[in-house]
Amino acid sequence: MDCSALLPAMLLAATWLPGQSTAPPAGAGQVTFERDIQPILTRAGCNAGPCHGKARGQNGFALSLFAYDADFDYAAIMREGRGRRAMPTAPGDSLLLQKASAQVAHGGGRRLAVTDPNYQVVRTWIAAGGPRTGPNAPRLQRISVSPPSRLLQAKSTQRLQVLAFWSDGTSEDVTRLALFSSSESVIAAVDPSGLVKAGPLPGEAAIMARFMDQFAVCPILIPQTLPPSASSPGWKVSNPIDSLVFDKLQQLGLHPSGLASDATFLRRVHLDIIGTLPTPVEVTAFLGDGAPDKRARLVDRLLERPEYADFWANKWTDLLRPNPYHVGIKAVMNYDAWIRDQFRQNR
Repeated sequence: MDCSALLPAMLLAATWLPGQSTAPPAGAGQVTFERDIQPILTRAGCNAGPCHGKARGQNGFALSLFAYDADFDYAAIMREGRGRRAMPTAPGDSLLLQKASAQVAHGGGRRLAVTDPNYQVVRTWIAAGGPRTGPNAPRLQRISVSPPSRLLQAKSTQRLQVLAFWSDGTSEDVTRLALFSSSESVIAAVDPSGLVKAGPLPGEAAIMARFMDQFAVCPILIPQTLPPSASSPGWKVSNPIDSLVFDKLQQLGLHPSGLASDATFLRRVHLDIIGTLPTPVEVTAFLGDGAPDKRARLVDRLLERPEYADFWANKWTDLLRPNPYHVGIKAVMNYDAWIRDQFRQNR
């Protein structure tokens, strides 16, 4: 028997012993999991909620949502699935590539074409044995989008570039690895390459770029065809927020809407501040109040109500996403109690 043929397999088996949390760290310039592979999976949508990022995964393959848990994702790819998801001895036959490129039936369709440079990056990584990013490797500090903001005419385009800045002082163009999204696709849509296309309507959209755990935003403004008026007659500034709103309206070439009726104001301010509609008694009292400052007094009263703290604490908790799997349920409960108390005390 020729034992020399067994040597590569024995070496690979020694690389992934049960219980190990990482593969050998990568060397300089090597394709690594956290720096290269996870951003590719995120960009392709593999770890999104509708796909393998859902709570129970998809068809037996689960990834952490938007790559928040690198250890979990690495184990799912390199150790689970009977070793078929990533096969260093035959990288092209790995299910990770076969399914992503739709060479094998895949419910999510084709996510990476064989001709896509990112496909080749994943193949190279698998062939190298799936190296992790070493503990002493440069860490991502921030990313930036260029241009940082843009005023576009209707139906025009703008290409974005994403730069990553690392802890060793270097920077890198990561546009091909970034995930782009638009807050208002009707106003300005963005394709996977970072090309922004302005729609026919005036307005504002925020184009968000994500790479690894960093985000950057490029505001896109599409003004009216006519230039904004140099003067703003009748634009009464009641507070600093009005100034910001009026400045933005002028950039867009728009004029503010007329003053809302008392009934409309009452409904809107209740929903915005405490998240509930006013009661019939509150409606009757407010509409019957003839005082000129009744709107300001209503806002002050709503800010004192307990629903205000609960409503806005929930909003901020949804944004910050404290994760009990990372910090424990007690820490999450303590954070929840703390942020509610901050709103109650107006801190």
